[in-house]
Amino acid sequence: MTPNAPNPSPFRRLALWLLSLFGWRSVMVWPPEPKGVIMVYPHTSNWDFIVGMLFKIGNGLPANWIGKAEMFPAPFTGLLKWLGGIPLDRKRSKGFLDALVEEFRRRDWMWVAIAPEGTRSHTEHLKPGFYVLALAGFALLHTGLARMAFFELFAYVKGVDILGPTVVREPPTDSPYQRWLESARAEIPVFEGLVIEDVASIALRPWPQMGAGVTGLYLRFADYQMNDGRLLEIPAGGSTVSQRHLYEKGVYVIGGSGYTVFQQEGKAADRVEWGPGDLFAVPLNVRHQHFSGGDGPARLLAVTSFPLVLNVMADDDFIADNPYAFDERYDGAPDYFRNVASDDLVFTANFVEDIRDTGVQPFAYRGEGNAATRWEMAGNSMLSMHISEMPPRMYKKAHRHTSDAFILLLSGEGFSLTWPEGAYHKRRRVDWQAGTLFVPPTYWYHQHLNTGSTPARYLAINSPTVIRNIGLRFIDQLEVDVDGIEEEWRRELAKRQSEGR
Repeated sequence: MTPNAPNPSPFRRLALWLLSLFGWRSVMVWPPEPKGVIMVYPHTSNWDFIVGMLFKIGNGLPANWIGKAEMFPAPFTGLLKWLGGIPLDRKRSKGFLDALVEEFRRRDWMWVAIAPEGTRSHTEHLKPGFYVLALAGFALLHTGLARMAFFELFAYVKGVDILGPTVVREPPTDSPYQRWLESARAEIPVFEGLVIEDVASIALRPWPQMGAGVTGLYLRFADYQMNDGRLLEIPAGGSTVSQRHLYEKGVYVIGGSGYTVFQQEGKAADRVEWGPGDLFAVPLNVRHQHFSGGDGPARLLAVTSFPLVLNVMADDDFIADNPYAFDERYDGAPDYFRNVASDDLVFTANFVEDIRDTGVQPFAYRGEGNAATRWEMAGNSMLSMHISEMPPRMYKKAHRHTSDAFILLLSGEGFSLTWPEGAYHKRRRVDWQAGTLFVPPTYWYHQHLNTGSTPARYLAINSPTVIRNIGLRFIDQLEVDVDGIEEEWRRELAKRQSEGR
């Protein structure tokens, strides 16, 4: 089907003339598909109907429109239906939509205009009817009356994250991990958010499942389904329960001292001593138990791949009680946690002493003067760990990636900004110092800015390897700052200088 002939009828010319009197210029772009839904929003006035009808008539567009049943009173019922109107009984909207879908499928051509708010009053939410029709396999257009982008509208209805002009992410609502978390809330202390100001001082709550006297927090940042975190504090002379599991775990020692006993069935146990700043990985499915060995408590941060594994296996008992031994990952050798091998920026090491002071290698890719070191630990295929350092009063280039990352500040002070593509005005700011832990939203740009007079260093634990292995690893870096970064940066430096910092 194509638009009518270029010489419109007097009736059509009258409609276009009336539109021009109202100050409207009609630009007709013929629908790209034979069936679809036209969203007319915002619908705040009865004039919307008049303007829309004049446009439909003036351009010869064979489109239908939906209005509440009260708009079709006698004796105008027949005329309004002849003009393409379809009355909607809002008390029976579900059945109406089902019938409309069937009508779509029956016809060769059908375009229907819908005001998705369902009212002329201001509303923060849209009715999902148009989306139901779109899911039935039809195209979707929005009119020139729109004051917000399509993805903004889509986010209203579907609850998606807007990650860029053409990219949206729909947060999961019924994954195996989500179901587990909902059932576990009553038994474990859960922290939800984007940032912890200081992991060393945040108040912890009893977590008896982890051991007698053990306190902690289960860390669920945003809605991530790949990595989680656990903050644990073991009382002096105490220990966690002995456990093994089919997910990977990286452990950073926040404070205190102690040791961990690793025991693979059929192999000799290995005792590994640790203290503040140490980093190590738990080999996959190796039984282990943490002990506080000093005069005071020991506080640990663990980042794991439990959500990812649970979403794949969908059985937490299988994950936590599986006898399989991954001998290629852990051979029980006495030097397993003591060997270090290097390849430029990447080190193979299962235990690293005090990463707050360990050496870093130049990494100008993130900006002048930056440095980094990455460790591949315990044969991990799901978790990767690295430290990054930026010089005083400098900042890194903004970047984003598909895997979520736990970022723990080890030294320095400054702030980070994170924002979705093309929406710097929606940025979130995280002020940080040593001990701050935060996670940027998935695929949001993030930029770290050191405002202090000393280098700033952070530890990042994320899951790039598994994403890369399935071909979904994406990293974008901005080589040119977004408008506003430099200004915000200089404003912060001036503020700190005036405060004598």
